[in-house]
Amino acid sequence: LRHELQASDRESQHAMRKLDRKEERSVAQARLDELAPRAAAGTRDRQIEKRREAAFSNKTFAESKDAGVAEVPESDLLGASGVEEYKAEVQKNQRKQSEREIRKEEVLRARAVEREEKVAEFRRKEDKTMEMLRGLARERFGAGG
Repeated sequence: LRHELQASDRESQHAMRKLDRKEERSVAQARLDELAPRAAAGTRDRQIEKRREAAFSNKTFAESKDAGVAEVPESDLLGASGVEEYKAEVQKNQRKQSEREIRKEEVLRARAVEREEKVAEFRRKEDKTMEMLRGLARERFGAGG
C-alpha cells in the first residue's frame, strides 16, 4: 500500500512539474511576442521567419562543430608506428583473403571431381544396362536386331 501511495505521489509531482514547465514556456513565449511580435500563423511572412530561424540555428550548430576540430597526429590515428603498421595490416588482410580464395577454389575443384566421378559411374551403369537390354533383344529377335 505504501509503495502505491509513493508511486501515485511521484506521478502527481511529475504532472505538477510538467504543468509548471508548460506554463513557464507559455509565459516566455508571451514575453517574446511582446518584444518581437511574430507574423500571423500560416502567412508567407511567418514561413520566411521560420526559414530564417532554421537557417540561423543550422549556422550556429555548424560553427560550433567547426570550432571543435583539432589537428590529430597521424600516429594517433594509425597507431604508434603509423603508416608501416597500417601497410603491414593491409598485407596481412590481403594474404588472408587470398588464402580464403585458394581454399574456396580447392573445395570447388573437389566438388567438380566428385560430380564427374558420379556422372562417369552413372554412364557405366547405363552402358551396362543398355548392353544387357541389347543382349535380351538379340536373344528374342535374333542376331539382326
